[in-house]
Amino acid sequence: MKIGIVGAHGVGKTTLARELAKALNLSIVPDTAAEAFHKGWAVNEKTTTENQFWILTKQIEYERDIKTNFIADKTLYDNLVYAKYIFDDPEIHSVLKKIVLANSNYHLLIYLPIEIKLVDDGRSIDPTFQKMIDREYLRLLEELGIKYFQVKGSVEERVGQAVKIIKKEFSKLKKKLPK
Repeated sequence: MKIGIVGAHGVGKTTLARELAKALNLSIVPDTAAEAFHKGWAVNEKTTTENQFWILTKQIEYERDIKTNFIADKTLYDNLVYAKYIFDDPEIHSVLKKIVLANSNYHLLIYLPIEIKLVDDGRSIDPTFQKMIDREYLRLLEELGIKYFQVKGSVEERVGQAVKIIKKEFSKLKKKLPK
């Protein structure tokens, strides 16, 4: 099962992904945006075209390389969401969308709403930008007709809710597979 955690930056996706990976013995896809940031590259509202395409291709590479069930604290859809606010060029949007849709094969998406205060970790701490990203994420998922499950509360509550959802959905998926 391939699980993606979606939502704006600073909502706890990485924390939830790490906890779920431990609880369910899943591989975790490395955080490509954090990698880019640690390389000294601009991320979020200051991301360049080159950086965004590096983040996208690195995410695709990581997801392809993991041959087992995994959880990703970012998804390929992040690229479409952030691109809307970063790039003015419709051609870039079109190319990104084609690449993302051709490579996205998540079985389950878990959405985290904005509930916690942004922490200054060197990336964006602009709450207005975070809210715009959150709205755009929900709009994109609706536009693409992508089902997602929302979890809320403390880390422990989110983990508990997500584990129940994952086990239920995994059980459904197993029933659909040929025997």
